[in-house]
Amino acid sequence: MINEPLSKPKHSFERLVGLPAMIYCNGKLKKSKTKEEREFWRIAGTSGSRLGRHLIVHAEKKKI
Repeated sequence: MINEPLSKPKHSFERLVGLPAMIYCNGKLKKSKTKEEREFWRIAGTSGSRLGRHLIVHAEKKKI
């Protein structure tokens, strides 16, 4: 994920609304078994992912 100014919450109440998602992602992070799964839940639980309005996502295909 790429951070940028528009990917921050606009209103303060959005942080309160994003609280259940944070708790869910943290629980999934603790229960994850593989490194790839932990990385997914770590990124999904960031404030930019939970509260963002304008996200930029960069994906790369793994080389086999």
